[in-house]
Amino acid sequence: MADDYEGLFDELLANPETRHEALGLLKKARPSEAIPEVDVENRILDSVSGQVQAANERSERLENALHVEHLNREEERQWHQLEKEGLVAPKDRDSIKQLIEEGFSTQRTAAQYFASQKKAQEPSVTSYENGPLEQSKLDDFLKNPHHGDQVAHEMVDKMMRTQFAT
Repeated sequence: MADDYEGLFDELLANPETRHEALGLLKKARPSEAIPEVDVENRILDSVSGQVQAANERSERLENALHVEHLNREEERQWHQLEKEGLVAPKDRDSIKQLIEEGFSTQRTAAQYFASQKKAQEPSVTSYENGPLEQSKLDDFLKNPHHGDQVAHEMVDKMMRTQFAT
């Protein structure tokens, strides 16, 4: 069996298709051995791989910066759209951003919620305080149901004046 392997390495070195791999195995077995074909190639690969890695890192940083810039532009476009639709005022952005941080999935959803909460806080014609359903009128109605038409008419009239006055 040893006779079979004796000339095999010489054959591998003589064959152009297997020479490179055979020299690589020799360098792996004896790293301190000077093999110019392998050593030069390794130095070139080390140099190029460092440059390629640096170029890849720079490219990745630029791609990330472009992505962030794109996201910022898209966010600003969405803010302008919401302002155009009247859902949000520029002064409300911080409050809406806070809602997004608290779990709202989109600017639109947070803006709609914020607008509904803001609207709910505004006094309305049906609110009890300063509204048409004053306690004295309600008491009058309960005391004298026969005059209910007059009381109801006054309440509706006041509601209409209040609603259309704004």
